[in-house]
Amino acid sequence: MELVIRLFAKYRELYGEKIKITIDKNELTLKELLNILNENSINIKDDFYQGKAIISVNCDVVNSDDVVIKASDEIVIYPPVSGG
Repeated sequence: MELVIRLFAKYRELYGEKIKITIDKNELTLKELLNILNENSINIKDDFYQGKAIISVNCDVVNSDDVVIKASDEIVIYPPVSGG
């Protein structure tokens, strides 16, 4: 399957607007996806576990790495938003 991950803010500046990944499975967990990204020098994994990256799947913010991702899912990664 091919996954398209949309990036915003600092992640877009570092890695571009989108990341496309092709894998041999029909679904995978967020943990597996983070490991694949990390293996490809896309270092979002540590930020996610430290609360410095927000990941949403189909517009739902995920807080656990055991969420199952399918090819049709929309994945978005962005840093927390703050204001003052």
